[in-house]
Amino acid sequence: MQKSSVAVRQGKLELGGWLLDCHHLENGNRVITQRSFVDVIGMKRGGKDLGYRLATLLNNPAMKSNNIKELSLVITNPIKFKMLNGPQAFGYEGQVLVEYCKAILEARRVGAIVGSAALRYARECEAFVIACAKVGIMALIDEATGYAEVKQKDEYRRLFQDFIRSEIREWEKEFPDQFFELIYRLYDLRPTGVNHPQFFGRFIRHYVYDPLASSNGAILEQLDEKNPVAYLSGGRKFKMHQFLTNEIGVPALRQHLWQVIGIGNSVSNRQAFDASFRRAFPQSGDQQEFDLGY
Repeated sequence: MQKSSVAVRQGKLELGGWLLDCHHLENGNRVITQRSFVDVIGMKRGGKDLGYRLATLLNNPAMKSNNIKELSLVITNPIKFKMLNGPQAFGYEGQVLVEYCKAILEARRVGAIVGSAALRYARECEAFVIACAKVGIMALIDEATGYAEVKQKDEYRRLFQDFIRSEIREWEKEFPDQFFELIYRLYDLRPTGVNHPQFFGRFIRHYVYDPLASSNGAILEQLDEKNPVAYLSGGRKFKMHQFLTNEIGVPALRQHLWQVIGIGNSVSNRQAFDASFRRAFPQSGDQQEFDLGY
């Protein structure tokens, strides 16, 4: 068992239909309680030690991954901590749970998961992985516990550094036509030429890059460093998305864009869009400056 710690913040994380108990500990660990995770995969809380029961699914000779033993050890030794309201609890860092689910899915792929109960656990692990990308789980816990409000930029920068490339990639069209059609409709405008209105760039910064992957502006800050303003008009030499990695950054951007389009298609005006956007992305910042800029 790991050394006990104390929670300094706590909250509920709504994710894929689940409501998970999240805690931010004094030593910096961001954890989901062991009981919440057991509930997610549909395992009963009673019986033998929960960590042991979770690790049992990993203990199969067909599991060839080098880190299975290490992962199994972490799962059988959860983090012990004291919750804000007093009781002791056990939990795992969010990233550990994602790694656990991925290991279970690999075990299913090679036929190491057998039995109806174990296969059901594997299906729920798959749903959990889909619901939270590995790179975003820590930030999601931070938001649920309120830590995002005080988190330092450099911590976010380290968390999201895998989003950013060291060099530009070839230009590809990443923003679908539906996204720009949405902005024209919200502002009751019609296209008048090849180029979009200049304020579209501010709209994209505010609604796309600033909240991207719950980064609280950290990704945008790094993109600004890679692609600074180069012209008196405020223009830049490259498109921001040319600095996003193919593996993580671009897929996250695409997912976010379609989420924004979905929010926009459900409303009839700018005010309703902004209200819906704020509910979906509560860390999106103050809108007043952007409104004054148009």
